[in-house]
Amino acid sequence: MAARAGRNGTAQAESAGPELLVENEYAGVRVAVDTTANGSRLRVTSQRSHREIFLDPTALDLLCHARQEFWAFLADAARDSDAWETLRLEYRTHFSSFKE
Repeated sequence: MAARAGRNGTAQAESAGPELLVENEYAGVRVAVDTTANGSRLRVTSQRSHREIFLDPTALDLLCHARQEFWAFLADAARDSDAWETLRLEYRTHFSSFKE
């Protein structure tokens, strides 16, 4: 799994087919299959920041096993760098390795 900034001088990866635009009132991302690496992977690009991440099949499989608390933690951390301090106690127990 690799992340990089796009549209600021970084060459865009080639895709094997059309890009999908997935969006709602909060966010939008473009998703495409990238074939420039050893094997295929998904290229996900933020419409807001133009940051990219490449997710191989292993990373995608791990996402399928993530608990709901993981997504809540990521959403809070993305909005607020101090979010860990405000997470409810039961969320903290699921992320004991992140405790200070």
